[in-house]
Amino acid sequence: MPRSKEQFDEMKSSRRNEILKSALPLFSLRGYDAVKVDDITKECGCSHGLFYHYFSSKEDLFRAMMEESKAVGRRCYPRTWLDNSNPVEAVNIFVNNIINLLLNDEENCYYMYLYLTSPYQKTLPKPKNSDKKQKYFPELLLEIIQTGQKGKTFNEGNPLEITHLFLSLLRGLFYERLNKGKDKFCCPSKILLLKILLKDEVISSLEKEVI
Repeated sequence: MPRSKEQFDEMKSSRRNEILKSALPLFSLRGYDAVKVDDITKECGCSHGLFYHYFSSKEDLFRAMMEESKAVGRRCYPRTWLDNSNPVEAVNIFVNNIINLLLNDEENCYYMYLYLTSPYQKTLPKPKNSDKKQKYFPELLLEIIQTGQKGKTFNEGNPLEITHLFLSLLRGLFYERLNKGKDKFCCPSKILLLKILLKDEVISSLEKEVI
């Protein structure tokens, strides 16, 4: 019996996703510069012909992967990151989401790590349609810290240094999680992560939440 259009589209989507999933750990842990199409086809167990049927190039595949990584990044920080209305609530929700990823979602850990490390790629392709109004996560974090410091709820210090410290910690945690695996990874507590950003009395008064 011939396949229906719906069945064909589903099969096409499935094969495309198989290539994406196979390439994800390679790009995430090795970086864009180090990965070749040969590496992807070997990991996926597909021919070069099949690869180029779904993606015109390594860059084309990476762009598709980066779009998903940006979506994962945006899901991790709440809408309040964009309006700066409540910086304490924003980082509280964000840290919750980060811990949930580290403990429960390996695939999206790869995407988040890719998102956090993409600025360090030497030959990373530039977005075709760059939205100058759309801010990257480090910029948002810096603004949140600056707003929180003005409100006396965040730790004092150079906001750029605090941003760098927090991002470095996140990159290290995701790298360790992906290399060690879930069973051997020691996830830090929420309160320990929040201590980098928030004052102790603010953490203690977070809606009397058990953290």
